[in-house]
Amino acid sequence: MAELIKLRNYGSWVEIHTNHVYNINVMLKHDLAGTHKRVNVTLPPATLQLIDRVALKGNRSRFVDDAVRYYVKTIGRSALKKQLKAGALGRAQRDVHLTEEWFFIDNEAWRNNQK
Repeated sequence: MAELIKLRNYGSWVEIHTNHVYNINVMLKHDLAGTHKRVNVTLPPATLQLIDRVALKGNRSRFVDDAVRYYVKTIGRSALKKQLKAGALGRAQRDVHLTEEWFFIDNEAWRNNQK
């Protein structure tokens, strides 16, 4: 016997099989393309307890998906910031030299425009 249960906060339908326990993929109804895959992940008990404490009941997969996406996005931003900073520091001396070369010309043009 299967029941359809709507998950709180995510609005997805999940088919729950209550008469047997067996190893098959339980796919979300909104996943028409079949893009979800079942994987086995080994976690320390403390990490699993933490997930169970903050995730909605029966919704570990969604929580892990959101957490991984957030982590990758954050790491990506951090790496980009490091690259931008390294590039700026590497060009700093050149930029100061160009600013010094053009300062008097720009300053003179600005004064002439003010008249």
